[in-house]
Amino acid sequence: MVVACLVSTIFFAIGYQREAARLDLMLEVGAHSVAKQSDGHPGKAGTGRPASPRDVLAAMGWLDETVNFRIITADKQLLAEKQHDLRPPLLTRVAPLDLGAAGSVLLEVESSLATLLLYSMAMFLPGLLLGGITFMALKDLPMRSLRVALQEVVVRKEAEERLAKSLSIFSATLESTVDGIFVTDTSGQEVVTNQRFLKMWGLQGERGLSTSSSETMIAVAQQLRDPTAFYLTLKELINDPDRHHDSILELRDGRRFEWNSQPQFVDGKVVGRVSSFRDISERWLAEALLAIEKETLEMVVCGSSLKTSLGALVRHVEAFSGEIFCAILFRDDTEARDLSCATGRSLPGSVAEDIVHHGQKVLNDVFAAITESGEALAHGDSNELIENLASNPIWAGYCELTARYGIHACFAVAVRASSGNPLALIVVHYRNPAVLSPRDLDLMLVASHLTRIVIERHQAEDRLQLMAHSDALTHLPNRLAFHDRLKQALARAERNRGLIALLFLDLDQFKAVNDTLGHSAGDLLLREVSSRLRQCVREVDTVARLGGDEFTLILEQISTPENAVTVAAKIIEALTAPFLLGGQEARVSPSIGIAIYPLDGDNADRLIKHADSAMYRAKEAGGNGYRFFSADG
Repeated sequence: MVVACLVSTIFFAIGYQREAARLDLMLEVGAHSVAKQSDGHPGKAGTGRPASPRDVLAAMGWLDETVNFRIITADKQLLAEKQHDLRPPLLTRVAPLDLGAAGSVLLEVESSLATLLLYSMAMFLPGLLLGGITFMALKDLPMRSLRVALQEVVVRKEAEERLAKSLSIFSATLESTVDGIFVTDTSGQEVVTNQRFLKMWGLQGERGLSTSSSETMIAVAQQLRDPTAFYLTLKELINDPDRHHDSILELRDGRRFEWNSQPQFVDGKVVGRVSSFRDISERWLAEALLAIEKETLEMVVCGSSLKTSLGALVRHVEAFSGEIFCAILFRDDTEARDLSCATGRSLPGSVAEDIVHHGQKVLNDVFAAITESGEALAHGDSNELIENLASNPIWAGYCELTARYGIHACFAVAVRASSGNPLALIVVHYRNPAVLSPRDLDLMLVASHLTRIVIERHQAEDRLQLMAHSDALTHLPNRLAFHDRLKQALARAERNRGLIALLFLDLDQFKAVNDTLGHSAGDLLLREVSSRLRQCVREVDTVARLGGDEFTLILEQISTPENAVTVAAKIIEALTAPFLLGGQEARVSPSIGIAIYPLDGDNADRLIKHADSAMYRAKEAGGNGYRFFSADG
């Protein structure tokens, strides 16, 4: 119904406006015609008189019968009209007209709206039909629209929930990884980073809302030992979006980061790049230190000196740190009095020489102070950290030694044996006074562990060598060592064309002492004899015990056989003096056999055989004397 009324009303309004416009046009044309008739045509003589109402009526004769025409005064008096039988309702339009001397009048035209009204009423039926159709078509539209809207809301909400869940999972995944993640677009601009990346590079306190990708990369590059190579790689990755990249970044603080960068594709097109950074410092350091330990121990096993082995360790430590000057102070063996120093390439050789040759008293004082300082660190640690050496009075002399060369001893690690005695000192120097960094501390503790292994392994090797080549009772070279030294002495004598005297010695009355005073007294006697024999020869000579009461002496660099007689006489004199064994006096005498190389034999076996034969001749002669080998017997 509303639609039908609306259609009829609209139709009537449009028709009404058209009819009103038609009447307005008629008034305008009529007024123009009257004015033209009154003035005349251009070029022709006009009537020259003013128009009358009848003249106006005549001029409006062109109006059709659907319109009534009237001329009235301002006070509504009728002057002239043209009237037709029109059905109401009527539409009236009025316009003023100037008749000159006759004054002004009003032109009034009327037309019937009956036909328009009938047509408008006739449009009610089509409007009613259109309204019905519209109603039928639209009666379910609100509910359908509501359902569609609700469905869209539900779908959008579900999509937003899925997106939020996906973003939550993505964020959780991004933050849970051990790698630092840095995502950029195709132009290299930052898209997203995780907290691990910021923590690795120490960027939390430096970033703000306006932080750009270039600022992040500058902050990263400033921490690298080779920032130029890093910048070049970034440029290459931007110019070649499809490229994959893997490398190891070395930081100024000694850390190592594994850098992996790969492009991200959507529908086969590169949309950005994901860079991951993994801290491999501990793994790299562990692998490197394992390699150092292997190399150092191999050097020990292969017979390298302790100084050479520790020197290799120091060089690697300095290379890993990149900032420290390292020195290891140690004794070559437990019997040594002076200290040795192993240094790397960073510490000047003159410093090491000064430390070793001119600072022995200083070093001995330091070792003595550390020995007296007590046991090892708590928790069973075999290493003791000594900090602030510059303010430690014990280290004052050492700091003065190193300060001459522009380096500062900052801290040290005392490497101790299980007994608590110091095995070595690892001293760390810096070019400028520096605070002990955690990384250098960890490195020194590992180095001290390796130092202890190397020294104890070397000492164990020395003990094994000593056990294999020395007599357990007298600590003289044993039979094996004697044969080895004799061969070496013969080789030197052959090169130099010199003489060697081989003395075989057997103790007379030893069995009686052993049986009378006991085996412990016999062992003590053998140790005393060994001591007196060593005092009778030079450093270049060798005194060995073959077993029981049999001893041998190798006299090198003699000029004549008479030199052997001199030594034999000194031995007889030294051993003839009584021995005090556990409060009881005992006496023994030697029987000595002498063979001269090359006079009595040109090889070890023949020389040993002939010296042994000469000893038996001396014993058969009553002992307490010597005999040279004689082929005649």
